[in-house]
Parts: sequence; C-alpha cells; structure tokens
Amino acid sequence: MKRRVTALDEQKRSRGRLNVQLDGEFAFGLDQEVALESGLKVGDLLDAEAVERLVEEDGKRGARARALRFLQPRERSRAEVDQRLQRYGYVPSVIAAAVEYLEHLGYLDDERFAQTFIREKSAGGWGARRLREELYRKGVDPALTEKLLAECLDEGADGRDAHLAAQVRRRFGAEFQRDPARARRRASGFLARRGHDWDAISRVLAAAFAEEETHEAERGEDPFG
Repeated sequence: MKRRVTALDEQKRSRGRLNVQLDGEFAFGLDQEVALESGLKVGDLLDAEAVERLVEEDGKRGARARALRFLQPRERSRAEVDQRLQRYGYVPSVIAAAVEYLEHLGYLDDERFAQTFIREKSAGGWGARRLREELYRKGVDPALTEKLLAECLDEGADGRDAHLAAQVRRRFGAEFQRDPARARRRASGFLARRGHDWDAISRVLAAAFAEEETHEAERGEDPFG
C-alpha cells in the first residue's frame, strides 16, 4: 500500500531536518540532505520499502554526524565509536555502516589509535600492563595490542627509564635519606600502580637511588679501616 507525501515541513527545533507527512499525518523526521538526494517531494507516493530506505539513510547520516562529533576532541577506537552509537539507540546495521564510512575516510584506525595511545601514555609513566589493560577495555584487538606494545615500548626505552627514575627521585628521594627501605616500598608501589613489571621497577629504582645508595655506602665505611 502506498501513501502520498502531503507535506515536508522544516522542524522548528532542529535545523536541517524535516517533518514528513503522509496522507496528512506526521510519519517520520528526515534530514534535508537525505530528502534532496532522494528527490523526495510533496505528491510522491511511497510504499513501506521506500519509507524504510529513507529512514535507514537518515539513521546512517545521523550516526555519522554523532560519531564525527565524538571523534573531534581526540582519536577513538572502533569499539568506542560502536559503543557510543549503541547508547544513542542506533541499530547494528546503521552503526556498522557509519563505522565503515569513517574508516574509509581515515577518521577511524585502530592501529593508529593504539600507537598514539601507547606513546602518549608511556611518556607519561604508564607501563605495559596498564597499557594492555586499557587497550583491551577500549576494544583494540589483543594481537594488535601486543604487536604495538613490543614495537612502541622498544623505542626510547632508555629515555623513559630515565624519566621515571627522575620522577621517583623527586617523589621519594628525601624519604630515602631517612628510611631507604620504606622509600623503596612506596616507590615500588607507585610504579606497580602505573603498570610496570618487576624488572622495570628494579631497573628504575636502581637508577633513581644510585647516587643516594653510593652516599649511604660511603657514610657507612670505617674511616680508620
């Protein structure tokens, strides 16, 4: 059964959208560009399939727009965009089309996203364990995560260790002078919470407290020995 388009009225609260009336009754809302691209006009006869196509195309257009706004502040993973669109109630086929569209344009790229995330967060002091957990939570493929962790964390490892050692020295250096054992415990916890394994923690602590340990050893020497 076909119904006639009897009015295409601009929505008062949403610029760029139309209220479509069929046989004198409101039927659905539609993006103006979708209406123009489809050639929709008053007097057209629409069957159920034609209405469904228009509504689906409108949904795809809206999903792409929402996804682009979500991507404006920073890069996101494919899964993050998918989850955000689910929260807005888009159906799986519309979400898949929006995600594929954004990937085609280069706005979505899980490998680029993960590389950027690892480099930024590791520079800020995060270790491999925490990076792995966060990327898993963001839906990045585990095999891709392991590949990029191995590649990215190997770059500039010495510089990151030196940066972490400097952080530890600033935070716990004075305490080390008073109570070396307590300072080491607290510094170890600080690094563990940021996702560093024991090998990395040992390496950083050795570098952080090397000077203090040398002075401690010198103070303990018997001057008359």
